[in-house]
Amino acid sequence: FGGFGGPLGSTLGLPIYGKVYSSAFVNTNGLISYGSSVSSFVPQPFPISSTALVAPFWADADTRGTASGQVWYRATQDAATLDAIGAQLYSSYLGLNAENFRPKFAQIVTWDRVGYYPSMTDKLNTFQAVVVTDGAATFALYLYPQGGINWLQGSASGGALPRYGFDAGDQVNFLNGVGSGTSS
Repeated sequence: FGGFGGPLGSTLGLPIYGKVYSSAFVNTNGLISYGSSVSSFVPQPFPISSTALVAPFWADADTRGTASGQVWYRATQDAATLDAIGAQLYSSYLGLNAENFRPKFAQIVTWDRVGYYPSMTDKLNTFQAVVVTDGAATFALYLYPQGGINWLQGSASGGALPRYGFDAGDQVNFLNGVGSGTSS
């Protein structure tokens, strides 16, 4: 993403557990990181480092194959888009105070028909992360279309299975999603 200001159109920072980030890195490996990029394609349980991470599907993704899709990303402050994200968020976070959350800025990253290492495209995955803030709180939605996940690992990950969750980078606030690191 680079900085949120300028061409991305937001002057808001993205608060994640007490730190505010003004740039993001979209990593091919299924991560969005804040503060620095993460090149590791071998998924590990969280917490892992001082880097804040949003992980919808951390795995051995590889977009170099001729039939592989790409990773698309955008930032938005469009009112209609933010209203739709807010409605999805409200229906997804049961029991949380999301009904008072009014999105002001969102990052949308889509891994669209990506292959796996090494340049394999016989199976392709599609998944998406939407990171949204009101300037004070931040939420993430992970979206997986019907039939979107068709591979779990590439040959370079040493048998490690995908992870999803988040890591605030503070060694305290993190979540390893249910079934993360398993074939589930």
